[in-house]
Amino acid sequence: MNKGRVAEWVLSLVTSPERAAAVVGDLEEKRSGPFGFWSGIARIAGSLLWHGFAAEWPRMLALGALGIFVETFLTVAGIVLFANVIGVLIGVLGGLLLVPSPSPPQMLVSQPVVEWIGGGFGLVIYLWAQFTAGRQIARRAPGRELAPCIGVLLLDYAIGFVLYLIWPSLGIPMGVLTQIPLFAGAASVRRRRLA
Repeated sequence: MNKGRVAEWVLSLVTSPERAAAVVGDLEEKRSGPFGFWSGIARIAGSLLWHGFAAEWPRMLALGALGIFVETFLTVAGIVLFANVIGVLIGVLGGLLLVPSPSPPQMLVSQPVVEWIGGGFGLVIYLWAQFTAGRQIARRAPGRELAPCIGVLLLDYAIGFVLYLIWPSLGIPMGVLTQIPLFAGAASVRRRRLA
C-alpha cells in the first residue's frame, strides 16, 4: 500500500474523501521527504479533528460524558460477569475434582497464574468496552465521528486530575495511547458511513 492511500485514509477519518485526496496531492507535490509529508498529515488531521470538536464543543463534551459512562458501565459489568462465571466454573470443577482427604485441599492453579489470567481478561474487557463506547458516541455525531473522542479525552483528564488532587496515591492520569480502542471504534463507524 503506498503512502498516498494510507494518508488519504487517515485524513478521510476527519474530512471528506475528496478533500483528503486534494490535501495529500498538495503534500506530495511539495516533495518535503517522508518526515515532512507525515508530519503534515498528522498536523492537518489533528487540526481538522480539533475543529470538529470546537465547532460543537458542548455537544461533543456531552457525548464524551456518555462515552465515559458506557465505557465504565461495560467494564464493570464485564468484570463482574467474568468474575461470577469464573467463580462458578472453579466451584463446579473444584467440587468435581476434589476427593475427600484428611489433608486440606490444594489449589489446582497457583495464585500468580490466576491473577495473570484475571488481569488479561480484565484488560480485554476494558479494551472491548472502550471500542464499544467509541462506536456508540460516533453514531451520535454524523460527519464528526471522531470529535466526541476528544470530549472523552478531555473529561478523562479532568476527572483524573481532580481525583489526583483528592487522592494523590492514585497517580497521574493515563496517556492518550490508552484511548486507541475508543478512537478505533469511532473510526469504524466513520469508515462504514463512507462506504
